[in-house]
Amino acid sequence: MIKNYRRDIDSLRAISVLFVIFFHLKLPYFEGGYLGVDIFFVISGFLITKIILQDLDDKKFTIKNFYLRRIRRIIPLVLFVTFVSLIFAYLIFFPKEFNDFLKSIFFINLFISNIWYGSKGGYFGPVLEQDPSIHFWSLSVEEQFYLFYPILFLIFFKTKKIRNFIFLMYIIIFFSFSISQFGGNLKFNYPYIEKEFNFFSIPQFAFYSTITRAWEILIGCVAALYSHNKKRKITYQTYVINISFIFLILSLFFLKDNIPHPSLLTFIPIFFTILILIYNEDNFSKNKILNSRVFSSIGLISFSLYLWHQPVFVYAGLYNIIEQNIYYKFLLFVLIFIISFFSWRFIEKPFRNKKIINNKNLFFTIFFVIGILIISVSFFNYKNKNIDPYILKILNQSNNYEKIYFDKCTSIPKNYIKPSEACLIGDKNNKDIEFAIIGDSHAAVLAYSFDKKFTNLNKRAYLFTINGCPTSFNLYNYVNKKFHCKKYYKELKNFIDNNKNIKNIILHARWGFYISGERFNNYEGGKETGKNSIFIRNEKDFLLNKHDREQMVANEIGNFINYFSKDRKIHVITSIPEVGLEVPTTVARSIRFNKSNLLNEYTTSYDVYLKRQRIINQTFKKLEIENKISLFESSKVFCDMSASRCKYTIDRNPLYFDDDHLNKLGTDILIASFFKD
Repeated sequence: MIKNYRRDIDSLRAISVLFVIFFHLKLPYFEGGYLGVDIFFVISGFLITKIILQDLDDKKFTIKNFYLRRIRRIIPLVLFVTFVSLIFAYLIFFPKEFNDFLKSIFFINLFISNIWYGSKGGYFGPVLEQDPSIHFWSLSVEEQFYLFYPILFLIFFKTKKIRNFIFLMYIIIFFSFSISQFGGNLKFNYPYIEKEFNFFSIPQFAFYSTITRAWEILIGCVAALYSHNKKRKITYQTYVINISFIFLILSLFFLKDNIPHPSLLTFIPIFFTILILIYNEDNFSKNKILNSRVFSSIGLISFSLYLWHQPVFVYAGLYNIIEQNIYYKFLLFVLIFIISFFSWRFIEKPFRNKKIINNKNLFFTIFFVIGILIISVSFFNYKNKNIDPYILKILNQSNNYEKIYFDKCTSIPKNYIKPSEACLIGDKNNKDIEFAIIGDSHAAVLAYSFDKKFTNLNKRAYLFTINGCPTSFNLYNYVNKKFHCKKYYKELKNFIDNNKNIKNIILHARWGFYISGERFNNYEGGKETGKNSIFIRNEKDFLLNKHDREQMVANEIGNFINYFSKDRKIHVITSIPEVGLEVPTTVARSIRFNKSNLLNEYTTSYDVYLKRQRIINQTFKKLEIENKISLFESSKVFCDMSASRCKYTIDRNPLYFDDDHLNKLGTDILIASFFKD
């Protein structure tokens, strides 16, 4: 341990973990709480370097002792949390969920879970946000970093080339930051860089990668080396510390989850954290919060709080089916503090003290628990297959869609499909292709039913679908630029212009999402997980107020329709009702835990649906009045206007395969009504 205890560091840990907890509780104003992890990275680099420097000064540093200290600090609690999580996973998860969780346990305990989760999708995605172990990714990043850092440090220190070491760290910081900030501009094929260079272009792997996170930890390391220099002169300490603390807190409130991350914006809270760490050496500051006994006490149990909060929140949410109210969230908040205190008192403290648990007993306990985990996994994996066949039938609806239209026909960032290479559906013998279906993944799922209908009618159609893109020649996703929206629709424009045989265009998309950019909230406990988006024409539009930006998106969609309506018939299918819950799993779990009454007989509010579609529907109504489109309102298929409710099951049979895409049953019902109309 560092000889001079710094209460401010534990207070910073407390603030960081509280922001992370409030973020995962989805409390208002804490959308940027995930940045607490970045502060943890900085503090970790700072403290580890301080400890190494102190041990070197005392001539007692060894690589063996360094890693023994890390093992004592990390392994016992990680094993205990994963074992308890495994028990609750057995009680709550369904087979597929449970098997995925077993895989995550394996990667967590090898400290490569960041690689595992990075291969599955983004941190804010709907699947991973309900993973009780997703937060272990940050621990994996740290441990991978510390596999090499102390060894390099010792080599340079022994050769008395510490300045060369600092220079090397600056180079790595520059490289790591550059990849995280600009890496999305790079390509693996010639010319190896995107034609349009974006200042904020975060690569897809950046969130979980040690390569793109190393700069955050190394900045803390460099700060420790600087503060260790006794000859340095620091002035205006109190002012710098207090102002830095204020701006640190403000940055956590004002930076939301839709910012490019990790990036230059991430550096804002990191910068103010560094100033506090450097300027508050020897506890110079009289800042009451940084010197608070309450916050420093929370900081002492911050590791336990961090490891326990996610599994507690996830399992509570899954068992209760719908999102918890504020009172329930408060009870969970209190619960994790109680659990964390006891795990700190009876696991963290004893295992960190070699006078209480020597090395022999430490490793015996670790291998014993690993053995129990292996036996438990084998037992649970067998037992968890005993699920009610009726529930399994409902769960299987998650796969009840024609994947070919997603995997081979829909353009996605990893598989860009040119409009000229679009799939064809319908009667294969008909060479005269009069129809084109245009839209996003919502249009792609309709292809299954359209294919059957067009075949029966001896018609054929192009399927022009691109995931995550509004139908516009000018709009792009400011938050996630990996979707080639502008490129696709400009190529589509040229293709259709050159194919005069296309007389009918059918448009369908998730219009409400593109207008608002917000994930769906049904205001009845069902809130879609995932990151919000902002759709704009250029970076200046980012500064527009919410209403003006929404109207701009609607106008752009209208302009797209106007262009093609000059010499073609345009049919628009309005957005289907979104649910805010992963339908098959939610329905199955509600039956399993007898909680179907919480879901209003598997319906959502029609009024909420109308409010979300209001702006785009105004655009469609105007175009319909001008005879530029034929409008089909999907709400009349799924919603009972008199009761003001929209259904997402029929006799408990799901109509959706996730929270907002129709399955085969749902698409058959919608398309049958569309052709009848």
